[in-house]
Amino acid sequence: MRYTVFKPNLPAAQPLIVTGGVSHKAVPSNRVNIMRTMFGFDYDELLPSGTIILHEAVTPLIRLFPGIGSLLHDMKNAAYSIWELGEAMQVHPPMPSIDEQSSKPGQIRFTRLFPHGSAVLLTPSFFLTQPLQATRLLSWYSKRIATPMFHVKLVVSESIVDFLQDLAHEKTSQRETLFSRQPRHSSSEALELQAKQQGITQEDCAARREALSIVLDLIGSAKGQLMDEVQEPFIYVNDCIDANDEQSLGNWFGYWSLTKLDSYRKFHILGSHENDYSRSSRDIRIPRYAARTTGDPELALARAGETQAAAQVPPAQDDSGARSQILGRVGGEDFAQYLSSYQFAHVRGFMKLYSYCVSWFNDSFQMADHFGDTTCRFETYRNWFSFTNPFAKPRGYNTYVAFFYTIEGPWDPAAYPKDRLPERHPWIGIWRIVNPHQQPFRATELLIWDIAAPQRVASDRSVHVGSLLPAQKALVDFVKKNSAEKNPSMAFQRVWLGGFDPPRLERTTVLDKTLEMLEIMLSDAKQWLPAPEHVLPVRGWRKVNMQHEAPATDLVAQQGKVEDDSPEKIVFHAPRGNGLQGGIGQSKCGNVLFQEVTKFRQTDKTRKHMPYRFPPTMEWYTRQKAEGRHYEHINVDSWEGMFARMGIPSAGGKPTHHRETYEAESSSASAQTTPSH
Repeated sequence: MRYTVFKPNLPAAQPLIVTGGVSHKAVPSNRVNIMRTMFGFDYDELLPSGTIILHEAVTPLIRLFPGIGSLLHDMKNAAYSIWELGEAMQVHPPMPSIDEQSSKPGQIRFTRLFPHGSAVLLTPSFFLTQPLQATRLLSWYSKRIATPMFHVKLVVSESIVDFLQDLAHEKTSQRETLFSRQPRHSSSEALELQAKQQGITQEDCAARREALSIVLDLIGSAKGQLMDEVQEPFIYVNDCIDANDEQSLGNWFGYWSLTKLDSYRKFHILGSHENDYSRSSRDIRIPRYAARTTGDPELALARAGETQAAAQVPPAQDDSGARSQILGRVGGEDFAQYLSSYQFAHVRGFMKLYSYCVSWFNDSFQMADHFGDTTCRFETYRNWFSFTNPFAKPRGYNTYVAFFYTIEGPWDPAAYPKDRLPERHPWIGIWRIVNPHQQPFRATELLIWDIAAPQRVASDRSVHVGSLLPAQKALVDFVKKNSAEKNPSMAFQRVWLGGFDPPRLERTTVLDKTLEMLEIMLSDAKQWLPAPEHVLPVRGWRKVNMQHEAPATDLVAQQGKVEDDSPEKIVFHAPRGNGLQGGIGQSKCGNVLFQEVTKFRQTDKTRKHMPYRFPPTMEWYTRQKAEGRHYEHINVDSWEGMFARMGIPSAGGKPTHHRETYEAESSSASAQTTPSH
């Protein structure tokens, strides 16, 4: 598909080729690589005004257009307009200004993108570290919100009132404690200096109370009135995101902005920077997270892909639902065909790969029958164990490998619907001789490779049997109990958990990544299954302490022991990255709050509050930018830069420089969608 637009500073005879995007002047034979050159021209060389047209197929990719932020946020480019050419490719309109009529198949329409106005997300770290500036901003906003030509909307957590109320009370109490507990010889000047460093001066505490009052007044003025988003004093981030989870709030705002490209020209995140470090701590109520919540964006992405595919899977009698790029279908026979295929013909003589997928553990046949697998197309632990020969057999193998695909929780028939295959988690099990390069053979060991292991075990903590999934622990118990049947002269000695330092895996879902790892592991066993025990930790394996069970490392399991009826929260992750950071467990954009809550719950399962230091906004967003998880069209800044852009009075009462105008650019700007036939 080709569209031709004309760049304002080029003659009409020199068109731009738009293949779902905008590029430099193109040679007729040149097809543009839009991911490299999209919006790649030099904004400094643009004429004072112009029009850019995008095809709707690339509108969702706007967050990746390099430099588009300069076009939108630099006032010298205010006369540039951007339009979307739509062909009703989606079932429903992607943005609110597009009505259903203009989205019917065959309709061609132009929709104005980035018209005028600004949406500004106020982060929790900004409220925490800059109470005076937060109050100044809210006061400025409250005085202008009712004026006709004011086009700024503040975006806040749906729990903003509770957040500000708790924050004001906490910091006031902190100040009172500071002054009541200090020795008598401490001077008032020294105490005030300490209070200033902590952000709890009298002025700070008064500002927090005033900020709460302004927010209550703004919300109160809207009560009892039927308002839409445009009329509401604030735009609210859904309450399923914790008010202290700044990363999730920011990522939600980024996603939301892509649905509002026809409503605002400028999107801002007002945050904190490293200079605010001494004032960035507070006690927060510990959020209670929904099941399967993770702090790793890559694991969340992989799980989302599997969950979406799982919805398409019919009952166990028909495994035709496509859930895997490698397998196609995911029935027991599909696993068997794959595990017996040429990919594993190279498996060396000292190894044996079990050719069936293993799923059923405690009460194996009862489990299989419950899930409708009456012919055991997915195998039981007993059948897996019965298949292998003793390791001591002359010229035999010493390493027995199998692919496991099991439920994540404990086996409870009441928890799973009958005759339907459940959602399962993949992992690799290896039973082998300890130090197989040395004879005589004295003991065996079990190695469990799980791509999600880093999410259950912190890098600075030892691995206990409680770190294993119930199905993995069941395998350990089974081998420990029955090992002598196969190898009576060798004791079952120990267990290793792997997955902490995986190679770069190219597949997208957890299932496919684990299958990919199986291929890598068996093709290069010396690297990933080294024989000497002292080399295993170097390859990402960690010994499991089998003496006693440590506290549950899964956060949701820990939460079950805390009496808490608060609503469940989610983590809203950053978008898919550029792929350069590696796979699951390798991203530096993990959710910090979730990680801190997980660590805290490992040592304290009863408290409902914990100390938390907010990472500076500029710090976590810089990490997202490094991995390509950012939003080019969003300006992320601290209060100094933001106030300068928006013309908010400084401490002296005068507007700062570079004041922006938030009036409509023209009366025609409201006519944003133009359908044609």
